[in-house]
Amino acid sequence: MASMVIGLINCINDVLHVEPISILVDTLFWLLVILIGYPLAAVVYLFRMIFQVLGWCLGGGGKVDPHSFEDKEFTVFVTGCDTGFGREAVPVLTARGFTVFCGCLHKSSFQYFEDDSLAIPVQLDVTSDKSVAEAYKVVVAWLGAGSKKQRHFHALVNNAGIVRTGLVDWVKMSDFQAAMNVNFYGVLRCVKEFMPLFKKQAAEGTYSGARIVNMSSIMGMFPGGICGTPYVASKYAVDSMTENLRLEMMPYGVRVVCINPSIHNTTLTRPDTMDESICQVWNAMSPSLREDYGKSCLQAFLDGSKVVEYIGWDYKHVVRAIENGVVDNYPTSRELVGMDAKYVFSLLRMLPAGFGVLGVKVKPACMQR
Repeated sequence: MASMVIGLINCINDVLHVEPISILVDTLFWLLVILIGYPLAAVVYLFRMIFQVLGWCLGGGGKVDPHSFEDKEFTVFVTGCDTGFGREAVPVLTARGFTVFCGCLHKSSFQYFEDDSLAIPVQLDVTSDKSVAEAYKVVVAWLGAGSKKQRHFHALVNNAGIVRTGLVDWVKMSDFQAAMNVNFYGVLRCVKEFMPLFKKQAAEGTYSGARIVNMSSIMGMFPGGICGTPYVASKYAVDSMTENLRLEMMPYGVRVVCINPSIHNTTLTRPDTMDESICQVWNAMSPSLREDYGKSCLQAFLDGSKVVEYIGWDYKHVVRAIENGVVDNYPTSRELVGMDAKYVFSLLRMLPAGFGVLGVKVKPACMQR
């Protein structure tokens, strides 16, 4: 009987992949989804809005407040604290009473945290297994150090990231490897290293409010743009890994948050920094490859980077998203940051492939001959 059912299902699957049947069925399916599913979704979103507004009026579902515990201390580990979101998030979190381990690639960055007694800078290279393991030992040592208060590992914030821009044909494999090693494997490396702490706390019942906050990007949900394929590919990897990690950590009661900001003003996204990165890639290309594309392609990328001057949002909104992911008792699983991320890209990604592409579009010189 089971074999007959499986055979029937496979026959149906075969038929659904034969044209024009596949065209007709696909069209009818999505018509039903639009006509029936969208109105139902609108009702669900309406009730969701009412629930969220009421929750906010009644206290927002509550927040983790270390100041309210006389017998407990909570720590957070943040990567990528040399500049940008990570550095700015540290004083926000210490002001709330968290002890924050600030992962910095360079020791010279320690100076930014000298006046904050709750900030503990740690040298960290997320591309190095050894470096991440050493940082983990520092946190474990702090948790086990003699103290009158119980100490808990509250959150891991994977914020470290780099930009590698350019087309697939332009960049070297080393550029892809560099982007993946920091933006994706760096996140994965830290998650796997700190996993025993999360599991231990959950298994022993000593702490149930832990969470992992991963910094992705709107480019991890939407292709194209001036950031280039190496960066986009690495953020797509972070996004999909975070979605699966959320399911894996549910048995331990660990919440997993993915933050997807659009372009915000940081040292990585300054127009001059973007231009320098694009020109470095261009100059490293062979003369024949540059001739294939022509200077019009280079200029298109340089012009595209100037969009940051007009829609580069204030980084404080991303810092607030990090803060919410760390302190909210029930943080949202995905936080879109930036007006364009919330109301433009989120809509465009629902369209069929090709309709919502906003990448830099230029016809290569070799196609104009």
